[in-house]
Amino acid sequence: MQEMWNGSLGTSTVGRDVVVRVRDVVKHFRHGQRVIRALDRVSFELREGRFLVIVGPSGCGKTTLLRILAGLEQHDSGEVWMRPSRDGHPPFAMVFQEQSVFPWMTVRENVAYGLRLRRVRGRAAEERAGHWIRKVGLAGFERAYPHQLSGGMKQRVSIARAFAVDPDVLLMDEPFSALDEQMRTILQQEVSTLCEEQQKTVIFVTHSIDEAITLGDEVLVMTHRPGQVKRLIPIPFARPRDVVEVRADPRYGELYEEIWGLIAEEVRRGPREA
Repeated sequence: MQEMWNGSLGTSTVGRDVVVRVRDVVKHFRHGQRVIRALDRVSFELREGRFLVIVGPSGCGKTTLLRILAGLEQHDSGEVWMRPSRDGHPPFAMVFQEQSVFPWMTVRENVAYGLRLRRVRGRAAEERAGHWIRKVGLAGFERAYPHQLSGGMKQRVSIARAFAVDPDVLLMDEPFSALDEQMRTILQQEVSTLCEEQQKTVIFVTHSIDEAITLGDEVLVMTHRPGQVKRLIPIPFARPRDVVEVRADPRYGELYEEIWGLIAEEVRRGPREA
């Protein structure tokens, strides 16, 4: 999670239930003497309480788009709007791909870090941090340091830290990519359940089609570079959702085949520009 947002994501007139709006976003990077277009007129809207998963070929700009939403990158043109929070703080929290816990802080200190930035202190911060430590299954490890934790436990700390600040929007950049299959499935279920309970709006980036179908309400498939929206696919599975049962549903295989076909087509085609 980060707190660099300055309130300058833009302004827009949108429906009451729209939380995120991206319109015609373009992003370039300079590589030596070349200018590479990473994103090309990307547009989508996300309604409150929905879980959007973004997939696409490597290098299509998925993480760049997420970083633009978080204010960590600036887009060159287009509009990015996120509904402001009532308290003036950033309306989102971000969970990164890499384990982003601070090694010199205990579990409790890590989880409370975002609260401190938002000037929540004393008993209120202690109680909220403790609540989320218990929620993610880390009770008893409050005083442990990251080097004493497994990879899955460290990522639980990152997730608890994000939920503790009660963001309107969760931005998640491949948070389970470094975990083994068993832990990945467990955390998929836990995050799905937490987001359902807390009615969070989520934008989740992954390379995994399985993860996209398992978690998402909608899957946004991107083209190869420069990244554009190729297709937005609704996921029909009801909530609350059991991530293992989803994979046993006949519709799962059909969705997997559809999404894989779209991505494979882009991989074969390759980048549209150097």
